[in-house]
Amino acid sequence: MKTIAKKIDEICRVSKQGLTPKSVVDDLMQVLFNALVGEGLFRLAFPSGDLRVDSSFYRELDQYRADPEAWERLGDIAEDYLLLMKSRDPFTDLVGSLYSQIRLNIKWGQFLTPWPVATGLTGFHNIDLRDGKHILFGDTGGCGAGTLLLAQLQDLYERQPARLRQVHVVALDIDWHMVIMSTVQIVYPLLACNIELGSFRNYCGHGIIDYDRPTPAMTFIPDLKNWKAFHEQRDMKDETFFL
Repeated sequence: MKTIAKKIDEICRVSKQGLTPKSVVDDLMQVLFNALVGEGLFRLAFPSGDLRVDSSFYRELDQYRADPEAWERLGDIAEDYLLLMKSRDPFTDLVGSLYSQIRLNIKWGQFLTPWPVATGLTGFHNIDLRDGKHILFGDTGGCGAGTLLLAQLQDLYERQPARLRQVHVVALDIDWHMVIMSTVQIVYPLLACNIELGSFRNYCGHGIIDYDRPTPAMTFIPDLKNWKAFHEQRDMKDETFFL
């Protein structure tokens, strides 16, 4: 992560746009998100699934057309990020670590949940994997970079990896940058490690005001038959948990 943080500083130094570390991180996440929108990666991993993405979240970074050196360096960082992600345990929070490394939490007032806190909380959630039913859980109060969801997914994966295909995750944040970040952090491990999650839905909106009408940024369904079985399950009350 120190290498990535150093390269971010270098982009800010050579860029013609007056980039800041925060804007570089946002652009990095956008590059990775855009790669997901093209269904090639998804179809290769999950040919029986469905991927739906709101086109407004796909944003071409046109400002780099006149800044080729910064664009090339941003691509290098994206490759470094993916290599780092593949070297870590699935669902490890990398963005939170990066934020701390370049002190964005202090500079921008966005304090992401520390990874030790998120992993420590998993023991209190008491999600039962034994009965074989579909499980729905989510973070709809402002998911941020998805840290709480990642910690819970990592815990479930370590305990019973085969059951993840019956685990369905919902996320929501009012900041579309965070929607992009949480999507990248949760979806890429699924593709890289060929992990079949039941489903992942990420929304942009206010957790209270827009609760019944948030904008669906991404719906990620690895297996449509499994998705149908999830909806056919009659009583979800005891299987629903929100962080």
